[in-house]
Amino acid sequence: FEKMISGQITPDNYIMIADVSSSQIRAMIISITEPNASQEWLTSYSALSESLRAYNTYLRETVVVAEKLKADPAANISEERVKLDQYLAQAQESIDTSNSARPA
Repeated sequence: FEKMISGQITPDNYIMIADVSSSQIRAMIISITEPNASQEWLTSYSALSESLRAYNTYLRETVVVAEKLKADPAANISEERVKLDQYLAQAQESIDTSNSARPA
């Protein structure tokens, strides 16, 4: 995302990369939410799943920003950046919860 913002890649390239990443994240969510997880890992996997969902929301919202910048390269995206930072913070918080819930 930052490479797109700085002009190193185009919004179209970013959208393509974000779409592939989003698809991979959805596959990861499916794989860790299968009922075969042991009970001792359930809390960790649940928090990891929440982190992946938050990050996937972040990716989808960055695509919205990319579309906006594609239509108007000078568009103001300061409000969107605040929301994006919130999604990243939520993802990190869930990762921290997942890591602390791992069995010893």
